[in-house]
Amino acid sequence: MLTDNLLNAHEELQNKPPEEQVKEFWERCEFQHVPDKYCADCGRREGEYWIKEGIGRRIYRLELLEMFGLNNLFKYAVPFYIRYYEDKGMHTAEAWSRLFSEWLQWMTTKIGNDPTLALFWVLREVLCKKK
Repeated sequence: MLTDNLLNAHEELQNKPPEEQVKEFWERCEFQHVPDKYCADCGRREGEYWIKEGIGRRIYRLELLEMFGLNNLFKYAVPFYIRYYEDKGMHTAEAWSRLFSEWLQWMTTKIGNDPTLALFWVLREVLCKKK
């Protein structure tokens, strides 16, 4: 029974994370959720979207899920990971070392050869901690 649970958990980790986890992740990276609403000017339904200061455009639900790539993880999420450990008194170089060490561990023991998914889970463990 325990073996089945471990296998199921491992299979779940090998897949992309559920949509809700991806949304929560990006919201922790200061993407602000704007719920589905109607345009004040034309009355047309706009659909939910996310915005982030400095991007200058709306990012809709499907696009947010597609942002799941190494470039965007390093651009938008890694700085929060590094800052988290710096705030705990860790030197910046140590925080980077920890990131790469955990990332390698996830790739070799938990995820397999998917660097994007492994990095997501490393970052999510820190960014989505319950406060």
